[in-house]
Amino acid sequence: MWLSVLFVWGNLLMFAASQSCGETSKDTASWVRLKPLGQCRDGENMCPYSITLPPLTIQLPKHFRDLDKMARELQSLTLMVNQLREECQECRGRQRPEWSVRTDDGGKAGERIQASRGTVNTRERQHDLHKRVRIVQSRTGDNQRMKDIIAQKTTAEGSSKENKKRPFTGINVEDRDNLETQLLNTCQGQYKQQDCSDLKKNMKNGVYSMTPVGSKHASFHVFCDMEASDGGWTLIQRRLDGTISFNRTWDEYKKGFGSLTGEFWLGNDKIHWLTAARAMALRLELEDLDGIKEYAQYDDFYVANESLNYQLTIGEYSGTAGNAMQHSKRFNHNQKYFSTPDRDNDEYPSGNCGAYYSSGWWFDACMAANLNGKYYQTRYKGVRNGIFWGTWHNISNEYYPTNDRQSFKTVRMMIRPRENSVLDV
Repeated sequence: MWLSVLFVWGNLLMFAASQSCGETSKDTASWVRLKPLGQCRDGENMCPYSITLPPLTIQLPKHFRDLDKMARELQSLTLMVNQLREECQECRGRQRPEWSVRTDDGGKAGERIQASRGTVNTRERQHDLHKRVRIVQSRTGDNQRMKDIIAQKTTAEGSSKENKKRPFTGINVEDRDNLETQLLNTCQGQYKQQDCSDLKKNMKNGVYSMTPVGSKHASFHVFCDMEASDGGWTLIQRRLDGTISFNRTWDEYKKGFGSLTGEFWLGNDKIHWLTAARAMALRLELEDLDGIKEYAQYDDFYVANESLNYQLTIGEYSGTAGNAMQHSKRFNHNQKYFSTPDRDNDEYPSGNCGAYYSSGWWFDACMAANLNGKYYQTRYKGVRNGIFWGTWHNISNEYYPTNDRQSFKTVRMMIRPRENSVLDV
């Protein structure tokens, strides 16, 4: 009896699914499936069956997007705490300097303080030491004056035979911060930069090594732009001459390809590690064949891991190039999965956008933007498989395939931690 009921119910679902779709196909009936799952047990009236239902789309309040951001930030904080815990464990067992501490001559008689062997090689401690060093530098006026003071104290220490290791006083600010500067220099080798924003402002554009939280201590090289828009940008993509083909496989986009000093895609795994370690902003810079330069910036940029098909999350737009990434309800690249010519994760039901446009991107069905399209030296006709930004100047004139398509001379995608972010340590 129950088997008959389930059979009838399954047929009704298949009929409802076929009637609710505007376009039917041979695969429509396969959306709802009812099939036996194992054998019926003796003495039981119920048998296991597997029911496959069609995908559903639901509308949720905007507050759920804020919850998603909070969840990602909590995940990043967890990764940082775990890495700090690992660093503390590595530091245990290592011999640390013993510092004898006493009070100033003006302190209470007989009052003495013994320094503890605390762990100093942690990012939190280093960050605090950096702050203290900057305070000392501001008090002394400049670095040279501070060096002169330290040199004088070193000379005085050398003249005293009784105090080869001169203890510093608890209220002597210069001595205490001098010690912390020494500790900071000792710890400097333990600290690893997470992205280009960790570099000093006076550093030049170039290739640097980074080790973001969550990469399991894996270091890799990136290109840093220390000049554009206050600097500190980590480039994740660049197009400039067409020497590198972006018609690549899923594994190639996963690992990255090209040359950091030329054209390249940094790699989806690396982009995920960078955006998971800190809350990032995205900046896109484009220049067309006429020399017109525009930019688009998004205040939130996050790429999920491979198990989630490197799903894209972007925030609010600002800039001059137009918001092509969130062009309309029909073409919105936010929350879309990454697709390549050999891996179809897009929203287009009748084919693979990555194969049709010969590139890897966060396609919708299919696109209003694709910065990984084919590089054309001149304007072209036919399929719009070149670098594309759907809100560019006079782009509406390209509606017909017989019209010339817009080409771009240079493109750059780069990220940097958001201002006032709780994750920007």
